[in-house]
Order: sequence, then C-alpha cells, then structure tokens
Amino acid sequence: MKAFQHFEELERYRSGLKAQEERASFEARLGQGGLLAREWEDYQAIAAAVRSIGQAQHKAADAAAGAAIAEVGALRGRLGGVAARLEQEGFFHETYRRQEARPGVRRLRSFLAVAATLLLLAGAALFLLLNRAPDAGQLAAQTMNEQLQQLESITGGGQGWGAGDKHRQGVAAALQGGQAGDALGILRSAAPQPAPGEEDRREDEDIFLWGLAYYHNGDFKHAAEELERLLLEENPRPSLRRQCQWALAMACYSDGATGQARALLQEIAGEDGHPFRQQAARLLPSLK
Repeated sequence: MKAFQHFEELERYRSGLKAQEERASFEARLGQGGLLAREWEDYQAIAAAVRSIGQAQHKAADAAAGAAIAEVGALRGRLGGVAARLEQEGFFHETYRRQEARPGVRRLRSFLAVAATLLLLAGAALFLLLNRAPDAGQLAAQTMNEQLQQLESITGGGQGWGAGDKHRQGVAAALQGGQAGDALGILRSAAPQPAPGEEDRREDEDIFLWGLAYYHNGDFKHAAEELERLLLEENPRPSLRRQCQWALAMACYSDGATGQARALLQEIAGEDGHPFRQQAARLLPSLK
C-alpha cells in the first residue's frame, strides 16, 4: 500500500491546527481534485473505520455478556425441569432414597451432582464476566459517544438550546454524525480560539465543545488543553464542570497521561451525585 504523500497536511487540517488563511488555501486545493483530494477521502474513510471498530468492539462485548446470560438461564431452566420431574416421581422422597443401592439410581444421582456442579461453575463464570474490570478504551468510547447524545442538555444549561445557540446545534449535529472536522470548522467561525496573549472571551459551553471536537478528531492533547482550560475558570456551571471532568479524564487516558487520568477519576469517584461516579469506580482498578 502506498503511503500518503500529504499525511502531515491532512493531519493538521483534521486536528484544526491550520491557521484560517492556510485552511482556506488547503480547502481550495481540495476542491481542485487530484491526489490531495483522493488522499483526503481515503483519510476520512480510515478515520471512520477506526471509530467503527471501537464501537463494534464495545457492542461485541455486550453481545458476549448477553449470550452468556441467556445460556446460563437456559441451563438453569433445563436442570429445573429435570428436578421437577424427579420430584413428581418421588425421587427425593424417603421411600425412594432407600433404593440408592440400585445402580440406575446411583448413576442418576451422580449425573445430577455433576450437573449441579457445572451450573455453579457457569454461574461463577458469568459473575466474573459481568464484574471484570472493563476495558478502558471501550468504556471511554462508550461514555464519550453517549455524551454526544446529551449535548443539547449539557450546553443548553439543562433548558435546551436558545436562539443564540445555532452554532452549537451545528457542532452537535456534526459530532453526532462522525464529522468532527466539520465541528471544528463551525467553532472556528462562531467561537474562535484566542490568539496568543489575547483574553479568552469564549463562553464555557463553547470551550467544552472545542474539547469534544478535538477529542473526537483523535487530537487528545489539544482536547485536554481545552477541557483543562474550562475547569480552571472561576465558576463553571456545576453540571458542565462534571461533564468536563469526565471528558478530560478520558482525553488524558487516551493521550497516555495515565497519572492525570487516575487523579481525575479518583476525584470523580469520590464526589456524591457525580453522573460518572460509578464509571470512574469501575475504571480505576484498570489504571493501577
């Protein structure tokens, strides 16, 4: 397979690192077709495939657990039916127990003992399956995708979007549609990042969306920088702060900053009423 000739350019464009003029020039070149446009299409297809693989892994894990539950339930049902029939035939009655010397009875009792043991082992295996430490990557993908479905409530102050939130609706639609690059483009126009040395006049909700857009673009370093910026604000809305905490923990984990991710998860797990408290408690053992 031939390597991308414009990989660095494509990566900078996707990650939102190009300046506005540079971005406009790049988009003009894309519109001309040719090798750059073809490589951009391939690049987007690969990024979408990677996201799909992560989602498929999570669904497969859920399906495996569901299949195990169904199988153990069926086994219990079959053994329960056998026990009910034996009860009707008096197998457990005292008069029947006296016939234990009969070879057939001894074999049946042995079979039931083995079956009961297997059932206990199956139940123990199911317990371990459902209570095992979750895969951090799968849990991150699941919770971050679920977060996207709640953006109207998260960035609308719990009341939904108002007339001035059209750009946020556009960002949410782009992220939910897997087009994080488009989300960055909308934010760049409607809520631009400050130049070095300038005061950051963006609203908290827009900073949060910048962080999510970077995260879903695979740029975890810049995602963490934006989300950390929001947490350093004086009085971020409590519900937004909690959502930001979790997103920052996932960005740090995905960027390899395990120590910072662990510290955030410990803080989340220790806060009563935090919407991600249980997820943090489940995830912490895998980050030791």
